[in-house]
Amino acid sequence: MTPNGQRRQLKMENRWFGKFTIVYFLFSLFALPVQAADPTTQPLLRQSDLTYVGSFALPPGSFGSPADTFEYSGGFAAGQVYNDPINGKSLFLSGYLSTGYLSDKVSWAQVTIPQTLKDPNVVGESALATASAVQGFNDPSNGLGSQALVGGGVGSLVVYGGKLIGTESTSYDANCSQTKSAWVAPINFSQRNQATGPYTFNSPVGPRYVAGGYMTLIPSEWQSALGGKVVTGNGPQSIISCGSEGPSLHVIDADALINQPAATTPINAVPLVYYVENETQATLGHWDSTNPNQIVNGKKVPSLTVTDPYGRGTFTVPYAGEIVVRGVLFPEGTRSVLFFGRRGLGPFCYGNGMATNPPNPPVDAYITSGNNASTDATGRVITLPNVNTASAVGIEIWLKSQTSPNSDGSHPGTGYIISAANSGTPTASVTVDTAFAPNLTNQPYNAGIMNCYDPDASSKGTHAYPYTEFVWAYDVNDLVAAKRGQKNPWDVMPYTGWAMKTYKGGGSSLGVAWDPATRLAYVIASCTVGQCAPLVHVYRVGQGSGTGTGTGTLTLNLPRFLAINGQINADYKGDTPAATFAWSFTPTTLQAQGSRLQGTPSPGAYSLEPGAVRAPSASFTTASPQANLSLYALGLGSYRVDVQAFDSATNSLGTATASVTLVPADLSGVRVYPNPWRSDRHSVRQITFDQLTVNTTVKIFTVSGRWAKTLPTSSTSVTWDLTNDSGDRVASGMYMYLITTDAGQKKTGQVAVIK
Repeated sequence: MTPNGQRRQLKMENRWFGKFTIVYFLFSLFALPVQAADPTTQPLLRQSDLTYVGSFALPPGSFGSPADTFEYSGGFAAGQVYNDPINGKSLFLSGYLSTGYLSDKVSWAQVTIPQTLKDPNVVGESALATASAVQGFNDPSNGLGSQALVGGGVGSLVVYGGKLIGTESTSYDANCSQTKSAWVAPINFSQRNQATGPYTFNSPVGPRYVAGGYMTLIPSEWQSALGGKVVTGNGPQSIISCGSEGPSLHVIDADALINQPAATTPINAVPLVYYVENETQATLGHWDSTNPNQIVNGKKVPSLTVTDPYGRGTFTVPYAGEIVVRGVLFPEGTRSVLFFGRRGLGPFCYGNGMATNPPNPPVDAYITSGNNASTDATGRVITLPNVNTASAVGIEIWLKSQTSPNSDGSHPGTGYIISAANSGTPTASVTVDTAFAPNLTNQPYNAGIMNCYDPDASSKGTHAYPYTEFVWAYDVNDLVAAKRGQKNPWDVMPYTGWAMKTYKGGGSSLGVAWDPATRLAYVIASCTVGQCAPLVHVYRVGQGSGTGTGTGTLTLNLPRFLAINGQINADYKGDTPAATFAWSFTPTTLQAQGSRLQGTPSPGAYSLEPGAVRAPSASFTTASPQANLSLYALGLGSYRVDVQAFDSATNSLGTATASVTLVPADLSGVRVYPNPWRSDRHSVRQITFDQLTVNTTVKIFTVSGRWAKTLPTSSTSVTWDLTNDSGDRVASGMYMYLITTDAGQKKTGQVAVIK
């Protein structure tokens, strides 16, 4: 080839190489993975983020095999919308046979989602579009769900990995004997003979804490932090001693389930939140009280003021106490988990429902009645002649002529019987919890079950009329902290909650299914007074305002280090005055036992001695945006600090989050190491001063008092490189150090240098 030809070929190769380089660069640019946003900073959802779109009806009548109906059903739904390859978007919903006490049957149907949504308040029920059945009612578990139950029960469902995962919970487990819960089956009901289970969940709590009430998928941005792809949970059921008294949630090993192992294979379940009915873990409030001033484990339970959307008043209530939880919503793009259900707003009462207010009589004569009761000199022991029974413990007695005591504020002349005995003759002696007037004689009485004011429910059981549909809102960051062991599951609290109003509602239990593609939540309302036709209400879910219903801005700017007895300050600015500030301190590091630190930490970092424990968390409320940390039992180490501002009606005005490392309040724990420093052992190490408090200065002197060096400190630890202020290496010998703080604290000591 001639030189000119070689030059032309080289130019052509360079031209093509340049084009290839540009194309390759552009391809590489577009092929780069998109860096996901930090989910921990995503906004929280508020009531204003849910916008009603419309409703549709479910198919009427009985159908399927065995035949079942949506009428009078419980509102249970699979947690996600299923995009059926033939019929499009659809819902899996349970029927009347799976409503609870009715039977131990597992009964599900699959229905389409109509395109047209309307408001029944405007057009009436008859004008609503009706869903069509894709699969009629059937038991996709092929009887395995019933094997998990101990009597009548309820169940939940989710579609995952091309299969159905179901869980079951016994509605009334008198002996807490249920041990199994989960099953797996094909989506096609006709293939139910391929179902496997029932499986046991490997969890520190029983199966009715873990599952049976609701299930949903975890958004992809949270799967790593939570360690799974599916969550399941349950709300309060009888018997409360083997179930959560508030919303519960667990991450389950769904991948293990869809592999359909042998039924003897335990399935891992990691708790995120649950509550136990006792004096330390009933932190949302006790199941049998709607009193907002309850104290559990030395702390007041959280409460909120709710305006009844049906116009029956304003009530301040705890988050627990006569509640039903039927659904969970975990929307992408937010850090909120919303639980849907129902709550009672009035005073708690266990007994028979009655339409008269106050109930008349306040106590029925279920055990006995008479006209000749008498009290002793204390007023607490009541004698009932001609009554040969000691079976009255746990019931009420009403002395008809008395107005006090009042056992719950709405039943004058009543007391709760805490013990009973018989004498040798037919005479019962009962002791009540609160004294009547002393030395009463010939008192007419009833001893039996309390009658409760509840025009909506006449059955015997728990009552707290009036009722409303309700949402409990939780911060996913708190759930992650519980998963990591930084919080106890029962120390996870809602950041807010709100009442909902549904068509002809006022007491419906709400299930929910989520469609992430359209950001629509399908809320299924259970039967309530005057409304047992099955309807689905649809809400569009926003991305989260993060500021609540008021107007204001809350910021939290913290120093990197803060004394453990220092003051922390938030800054709130807004048109709506803030009445309270709720604080939460969640540890992000371990704390050494006895708050002592050990090892050779890098500057500003804590090193932990063997046997380190989790630093204590804390939650408290202040009336101002300042908090004095000396009042709370915190530990040394790093914390995530969350603060939320509320107005006088407990509406949220905003949230803020920051990090801080709590350090010693004084110099009493300062350590200097290695001491002595020896060249034959520590030639690559420097002398470290650690466990310093904030704003500390360290000065080095010779034993003659001559200044050698000042060590600048910007953290809780500083090192001396064995040079003087001129940069020269110091000689062997004894050196003095003086540590001072801006607050006037001092500490002196000696350190030896041996070369």
